[in-house]
Amino acid sequence: ILWNFKGGNHNVVESSGKHSCEMKEDPTAFQSLTNPPTGNFTLEITAEKDTITYMCSVGSHCSAGMWGVIYVGGTEPPTFVKPTPSNKANKDNDNNASENEMNNTGKVAGIVIGSIFGFAMISAIGFLLVKRCRSKQRTVPTAEGIKRVVDNTDQATKDTHKAKLENV
Repeated sequence: ILWNFKGGNHNVVESSGKHSCEMKEDPTAFQSLTNPPTGNFTLEITAEKDTITYMCSVGSHCSAGMWGVIYVGGTEPPTFVKPTPSNKANKDNDNNASENEMNNTGKVAGIVIGSIFGFAMISAIGFLLVKRCRSKQRTVPTAEGIKRVVDNTDQATKDTHKAKLENV
């Protein structure tokens, strides 16, 4: 039997029986590496009649349906029942995060970084708009303001001429 691993963290181990997500506790039980370097795992079957059960022991893969039964030599397959989850199959993988947990971490980090960037951009645009409005209020002359400046200049000129005439 040949298993081909096509990505993700997977392995194949002999389980303790049909519909079980527990590894078989037998020194002769087969077990592949997680993500074998060749991407394949081969099991040679020498028995003429046998029932071999297997599963993926990574994370919660077995309870999600990554398990199977091999019937050798014409054994009749029974009706299947979904396996019950077990913590025994996960004892070597307790320290590894599942793929969903890793994906959620990336999503959360993306949301946080995106939110901070968005807030910074909105703040910068708001600051520039307020600065622009305030500078327009200070520098834009009105017709009334121009008239006042001209009137004051004319009055100052008249006062200067008047003062010169009085001093003569």
